[in-house]
Amino acid sequence: MGQINPEEKFRTALDELILLNHEITEIKAFLRDLSLKISRIEQHAKRAFPNIKPSPIKESLQPSRVSKLRKELILTRENAMAIFEELRESFMKYGHDAVAARLSKDEVETLVSISQELGLPTGKKPSRTRLIKGIIGRIRESVLLGMNPASGISKSLDQSE
Repeated sequence: MGQINPEEKFRTALDELILLNHEITEIKAFLRDLSLKISRIEQHAKRAFPNIKPSPIKESLQPSRVSKLRKELILTRENAMAIFEELRESFMKYGHDAVAARLSKDEVETLVSISQELGLPTGKKPSRTRLIKGIIGRIRESVLLGMNPASGISKSLDQSE
């Protein structure tokens, strides 16, 4: 292993890699020891209490809000994309505020469905505001990517901001 010169203020990339590799090796050894200790404790408990069956690991009693929402998606892929196209057209005609008002009337489940189809992260507890901002962001991207200088789209973007 290369020695690090204490007089130097910065480590070279090679020195940094050597240090990181050493730290990773130490952590792996620690985890291995920890795993062995846990195994010994489990074996000892099984020998000391042979009649007690281990209980299965319980999931949290209340599933997260997102998992409920994903199970109850109320829109199909086609419906979500149709709504997105309607919102895109509304954005081009009436601007940001009209789309935000329309989205604020929708249920969170609908917003989650649209967000998932657009590839947006929903997080554990999606908020209505965050979902609306993400969807509007995707609408803006779509409008900008489809912008044609010959059409009047650029004028409607200027008016919306």
